[in-house]
Amino acid sequence: VATINGHIITREVVERLMAQTRAMDPVGFDAMGLEAKKVEMSRTIDSMILREVIYQEAVNKKIVVTDEELDQHIEVMKRQYSSEEEFKKALADAGMTLLLWKEETRKNLMGVKLEEWAVDELKISDEEIAAYYEKNKSDLDKDAVKVSHVLLKREEDTEEVIKEFKEKG
Repeated sequence: VATINGHIITREVVERLMAQTRAMDPVGFDAMGLEAKKVEMSRTIDSMILREVIYQEAVNKKIVVTDEELDQHIEVMKRQYSSEEEFKKALADAGMTLLLWKEETRKNLMGVKLEEWAVDELKISDEEIAAYYEKNKSDLDKDAVKVSHVLLKREEDTEEVIKEFKEKG
């Protein structure tokens, strides 16, 4: 289906992910027309490509997810199920093995760490922020709304305040 820097995404993998999508909402998935299913498949492929690109960049940046981090994350995910058997059944229903799920989870966690790294590396000075605001002020302020709130002790004073606001425009 796709090749990303030598990594091949096969039809079988796409079909497995589509089966997982169906398993999450079989009624909704089966109600989709052919075009909607094609769109869903296209989104799945695009998502897989993006995830692989992010994973490869994390590898290039030497980002590592330790076994301890992975196990910790998996334990948190397992808690969403009432038992170990229910967890294993969910994996089987999705057509996944524990090993494959761990591999996918490690890649996802590496992507999260890459994003955290990128944010940490991003340095924007106050001067750059001010310059950007000045340059784009009209676009940034176009949805601005002025809100006023007046709290009065007596209801009788409201007419006088409304009259003042109308006069000032």
